[in-house]
Amino acid sequence: MIKFTKKDISLHNFFTKKYLKRFLILIFVYWVIVLLCEVLVLDFDVTIKKNTNPSSLTSNDNLYFDNIENFIKFVQKDTREPKILVFAHFFDDRGEPLILMKLALTLKKMGYNVYAMGIHRGKNEIILRNAGIPYLVDGAFVYASQKEHEKLFKEIDVAVINNQVLELYSPVYDYKVIWWYHGSLVCPNGSIIQLKKPQKYWQDIDKHTYMVTQEYNDLVTITEKQIESLSPCREKKMELIRNTVSTLSSTDSKDLENKILEQMRNAKEDGKIIFSTIGYLNPIKAQDILAAAIKLLPISYLHKAEFFFIGAPLDYNFLNELKREVAGYENIHITGSAPHAIIGNIYDLTDMLIVPSRTDASPLVVQEAAEHKVPAIITQYVGSKFITKDSSSGFIVNLDAKEIAKKIEWAIDHPEKIKKMGLAARKNYDKTSSEQEFAKRWSDKIDRKLKEVADYENRLKQE
Repeated sequence: MIKFTKKDISLHNFFTKKYLKRFLILIFVYWVIVLLCEVLVLDFDVTIKKNTNPSSLTSNDNLYFDNIENFIKFVQKDTREPKILVFAHFFDDRGEPLILMKLALTLKKMGYNVYAMGIHRGKNEIILRNAGIPYLVDGAFVYASQKEHEKLFKEIDVAVINNQVLELYSPVYDYKVIWWYHGSLVCPNGSIIQLKKPQKYWQDIDKHTYMVTQEYNDLVTITEKQIESLSPCREKKMELIRNTVSTLSSTDSKDLENKILEQMRNAKEDGKIIFSTIGYLNPIKAQDILAAAIKLLPISYLHKAEFFFIGAPLDYNFLNELKREVAGYENIHITGSAPHAIIGNIYDLTDMLIVPSRTDASPLVVQEAAEHKVPAIITQYVGSKFITKDSSSGFIVNLDAKEIAKKIEWAIDHPEKIKKMGLAARKNYDKTSSEQEFAKRWSDKIDRKLKEVADYENRLKQE
């Protein structure tokens, strides 16, 4: 070890040849140590990055991307195969995003390399992060150029895309896409609400919608007439994702401070039969038809029931008109939206669900209710007939207030039979909407699509 005395440290002696040499040796040793430390840290960092992949990340890791270029780079570097992209418009608690979430989590558990993409952020992002699923939220991307879309699709093996984002379109890589619809088949962008004479439009498309929703259809071809309201304007094969809702649960409702639950509990204590309709308030969901049906009930029946209209308004003109229609009826409650955490409790307090929709391809509420042993009254235009069998696990009626009123009267007269219908609805739910059934069906879909993609790309190489 090099030692200095007080004499050595004088400026005169320091700059002599002897001591300058010692000083330079110290500087050299210092920089050697620094460089060694840098190499060790860099090597450690590289090792960490090599051993880190999306499947091992936790909610504390940054799996959120708001830039498409960074997201594509991430996908390019990911060597795991196959790469599956699921795309819906939101990451919140409404129907389509919930099914997107279920699909992403299911495919992840089955070993697929899954990415998620949406247009708007939402509370369900934490579920994606906890599952180690990288995701992109980019509202502008759907309006980007075709070339920008192709950069993403080039890196993906299969994409499952909600029909509400049909703007996300790449004709070059369209063969990789499974297009699906969950909500209304005929109004993916809420266009019906904006029509001056929506009833005429519904009458024009009722026949086709009826054919589609009579029974569960694995593949549905959208007609050219309907494609006119979509973008891009071309025919597609749209797949109906049958819902699964096993994540819905109940908590101790007595401990929940919520006005809706309080009103429902009070009605139960008074011996009332509780009917609920759950969904956005708008003409498509047809709460106006239900209101008209309730007003047709004799006074003796009205006193035995309570009706809950649960959901946020999408059309405030419709909401105001609905309020005017039911003004003075103390047993009709227009509650507004309910927190997702208490939806299970709402079903537990509900005797019968009513879905009076003018068109509804696959409403989540029918399956949620069935999971809680609650039967449903649905119109002929609701595509939930794999759950609701007429006069067995509920009722299927025409879009007619008088018919709905008659079924409500029957339910009020036969509370014990309602319970039996609820048990039948739960059996149908277990057969058609269980975790296992959902996983098997989608594994088959993805594997078939992967084979189609591989065959198509092989043909391209040979041409």
